[in-house]
Amino acid sequence: MKLLATFFLGTAVLACATAAQSQPELQQPPVVMLVGVYHFDNPGLDVVNVVSDDVSTPRRQGEIVNLTRQFARFRPTTIAIEETGSLPLLESATFADRAAGRRANAKSERDQLGFRLADLTGARIAAVDVDMPLPFGPLMETAAEAAPRLVAQAMASVQAQATATSQALASGTVADALIYLNTPETLRANDDLYYLTLPVSADGGETLPGVAVASAWYERNLRICTRILSLAEAGQRLIVFYGSGHIPQLSQCLSKAGVRLEDPLPYLAAAR
Repeated sequence: MKLLATFFLGTAVLACATAAQSQPELQQPPVVMLVGVYHFDNPGLDVVNVVSDDVSTPRRQGEIVNLTRQFARFRPTTIAIEETGSLPLLESATFADRAAGRRANAKSERDQLGFRLADLTGARIAAVDVDMPLPFGPLMETAAEAAPRLVAQAMASVQAQATATSQALASGTVADALIYLNTPETLRANDDLYYLTLPVSADGGETLPGVAVASAWYERNLRICTRILSLAEAGQRLIVFYGSGHIPQLSQCLSKAGVRLEDPLPYLAAAR
């Protein structure tokens, strides 16, 4: 009986040791690289927009090809883009198809970076955007009377960032502009932006349009983060190309969920 008990105990210990040895491999957290971008095709979707030249010129195409080669070193398994759709994005078109004019906005960062990198690496493409309009109208109306200085301060911050990005493009490369957008200082300014107008109020404090805008912005980013997390299985390597204003909230959400974040700056610096 003692011999039998010893046998079972030894078997159990061996099984536990084997499980413990393989556990780290099974529990390798997903790795995500968040790359803050500007809109390459100048769609005019933001409150203040970057002045970008034509990315289809030979000069810019060379810069973008170099960028994607550097991002390929990350070995992504999934590429997430700021586009609405199913998960993963059910689209058979290659970058060449889209760039050949079969897609109206083939000059966008989604195509130029996302689909081009997918072609280069064989990674799948995922559309993770959530369409949620922000209630800027009530904020601007209330602030015009109650707190014009706060809105002016917020707009000045946005304008300064757009101007700096435009200048980086004018005097340098696409990589230079992306480096600026992904520095800790720029990301911190993006994170602070929605707090500037929180005090805007009306009706004795009952109406808080600044809080409404900030709440909608955070909800949208949490929904986007949830879509990214649905793709981030153990061992997966995701690269996310998204408007730079979203990066602080996405970074916070993903890190809280146990995702390991990869710094894009070394890859961007190598593409200069």
